[in-house]
Amino acid sequence: MLFPSLCIDNFFQNPDKVVDYAKTFKYTPSKTGKWPGKRTESLHLIAPQIHRHVGRKVLATLFPNNYTKITYNLGDLYFQKISSEFCNTGWIHVDDPAELTIIIYLSKHKKCGTSIFDYVKAFPTNDESSKKKFNIFLEKKFKEEKDAVTENNIDFEETVHFNSKYNRAVFFDSSQWHAAQQFAEKNIKEDRLTLVGFYYGINFTKFPVSENNRI
Repeated sequence: MLFPSLCIDNFFQNPDKVVDYAKTFKYTPSKTGKWPGKRTESLHLIAPQIHRHVGRKVLATLFPNNYTKITYNLGDLYFQKISSEFCNTGWIHVDDPAELTIIIYLSKHKKCGTSIFDYVKAFPTNDESSKKKFNIFLEKKFKEEKDAVTENNIDFEETVHFNSKYNRAVFFDSSQWHAAQQFAEKNIKEDRLTLVGFYYGINFTKFPVSENNRI
């Protein structure tokens, strides 16, 4: 485990402006069914100023005294919309080979956040579960998904629970098991909008703590 799990409220100074900007982009579903809903292209291609701002601000939060000495690879940063037709809880998964995952909640849902889990019995049957998940997202067979989600998630125990407060950012190590609590909330018609990112490398020019002194 490399990174702590953190929750930061009021991440953007003007989140409404960010949401309005997010509405100007084209969203497309995964061609393989790897994730639910639709995403933009990575923002380093279509909104480099947001990509740069988010990439630096996350690191300034984690390493306030050293972030200017860090090089990083925020390889993927997307706006993601998930409609209410995705009616089940999320699939527990990890984001390997990424190192750090960030999620910023940008819709008014309060109960569609993210939880982190420990596995308590055995690893899930990853190959078969993944095939079921990908096919379901492609074909939107949500009744079948409910049983498949239960099968995938049964051997896990929730250890951390982040509610989806508007303009809240959460960061956690990408090797942590995690899932969305749900994608839809009663009486809220708008899509669940998030900004999702994955760091694939975070490197100091000189590590601030000597390796010899680490515990």
